[in-house]
Amino acid sequence: MSINKSVLYVDDNWSYLSVVKDFLEDSVLELLTTSDPHEGLRMAMVNQKIDLIMLDIDMPGMTGIEILTQLRKLQRTSKIPVLMLSAHDDLDTIQKIHSLGVDDYLLKPFELNDLFERLCKFFGRNIFEFKREK
Repeated sequence: MSINKSVLYVDDNWSYLSVVKDFLEDSVLELLTTSDPHEGLRMAMVNQKIDLIMLDIDMPGMTGIEILTQLRKLQRTSKIPVLMLSAHDDLDTIQKIHSLGVDDYLLKPFELNDLFERLCKFFGRNIFEFKREK
């Protein structure tokens, strides 16, 4: 079965990018990654086929909150679901991202099972059916 869905993951922490990439390797999701927040925003704006954006909050040069703010201003990206990931669990941060229209939030460090549950919320439980050979 092919879901043909794409996830953009923007995080300046290579360890998280690597873990998520390895985790989703056998899924039917296409994962696009970058550690550069400016590149992540550009990718979201030009790629016509992004079905979910995962954003870290704390990144140098541009925060995930700033990216989320820009995404919500543009008609083409305003409806793309966003999952924020951060070590911040303070009420102000959580209220801020919810006021900007974030769809879900995952506290770092996270268990892969928690990430799986979030992804299932967006794509259903069949995301790990093996890709068929072409």
